[in-house]
Amino acid sequence: MKRWIPILGVLFAFRLLFGLSSEFFFEDETQIYLIGLRHFATGHWPFFGPDVVWTKSEIPGALQGLLVGIPLSVAPIPEAPFVLLNLLSFGTLAALSWYACEQLPKAPRWLVWGWFLTIPWTLQFSTHVNNPSYVLPAAIVFFIGFFEAVPALSLGVAYFSAHLFGVSFALGAFCAGVLVNGSHLANRAAADIKPVEDAFAALFFVAVGMLFDPAILVQEPMRVLAVVAVIVVGKSLATFGIVLLLKQPVRTAATVAAALAQIGEFSFILIGLGVALGLLPKEGQSLVLAGSLLSITANPLVFRLVMRPDPSPAMHA
Repeated sequence: MKRWIPILGVLFAFRLLFGLSSEFFFEDETQIYLIGLRHFATGHWPFFGPDVVWTKSEIPGALQGLLVGIPLSVAPIPEAPFVLLNLLSFGTLAALSWYACEQLPKAPRWLVWGWFLTIPWTLQFSTHVNNPSYVLPAAIVFFIGFFEAVPALSLGVAYFSAHLFGVSFALGAFCAGVLVNGSHLANRAAADIKPVEDAFAALFFVAVGMLFDPAILVQEPMRVLAVVAVIVVGKSLATFGIVLLLKQPVRTAATVAAALAQIGEFSFILIGLGVALGLLPKEGQSLVLAGSLLSITANPLVFRLVMRPDPSPAMHA
């Protein structure tokens, strides 16, 4: 643990210097800093935050003004609000990194911590005095608390699904997500989790990449091509026929077929469950992962072929 302290200190200094060296004179940053400076200079309570141009309104609440004004009262130097902001964002991102490592014990810790603390998005929107920088710490706390403080919803559904119906915890967690989506908290939960959604999606695919054996492409090229053909061709033809049976236009059927000419995250869960239960060999998992990666790669090309403009009207004209 002691060897991590100087590394974390260097990362914090890097993030702080990045925020201090960022261009300052944009409307959002200028308003937030001036609101806090006014609170520091006059002692007046900041009832509102910066203006919101597209809604022609002001952000209600004193949080941003206080988070700029109070550090100036403690240490009356211009950099004081940046130090507090970076302490808040660094602390919550560190907590998120630790939480991700606990949930993904096989993922390299240096990769998880380095990813969360240095990716361009979090550097830009957690080190400088702008609106997302002040939203991110609260969003991370909500994200961790949502999955840890409400076990009756997520872990409870997963547990009962596994024991009552014989399915995996992953599938049970998926059912929990379906339940949340149907509740009145769905929109708020999605909005609060959005700041960290992309980061966790990236970590998910890192974990998938660790399961993939590239040697399968050389050792079993024909089997890989057969899997890709089933996914891209077989699945698309089945989808195309079903949409036509629903009496939809041919172009709509082709678009839907192209959109489904791949397999994604849920197939990884199912194939992992099949291997764990002994229903499929380890080689089958590599084949499915290879087919998934190739189908995802080929999907933009399939879409481009399907979505080409129809030349028939111009020919008739």
